[in-house]
Amino acid sequence: MLARLSDEYWWRRALRKNHVRQFEHGAIRLGLVHSREGKYVSDENLKRRRKQNRRNRAILEHCIATNELGKEYRVLLVLLNGCCQGYFREN
Repeated sequence: MLARLSDEYWWRRALRKNHVRQFEHGAIRLGLVHSREGKYVSDENLKRRRKQNRRNRAILEHCIATNELGKEYRVLLVLLNGCCQGYFREN
């Protein structure tokens, strides 16, 4: 517990999470999120999430995973195709 209290990254993550929750709660109170308008999430949080997904995808495009046999795979392709595809399995 003490390690968390002194960890800068933990505090940043906690503050960011709290900010997003408060923002979304405000959007609900203002009527921006309801059954006919932004049913599940506000437009701002949807934009934020899409931007995050684009950043994650850009990182994964450059990552390469190597299995114990030395075969290399692009991580993005593994995620998109699933690791159960035939060409990812080794006999």
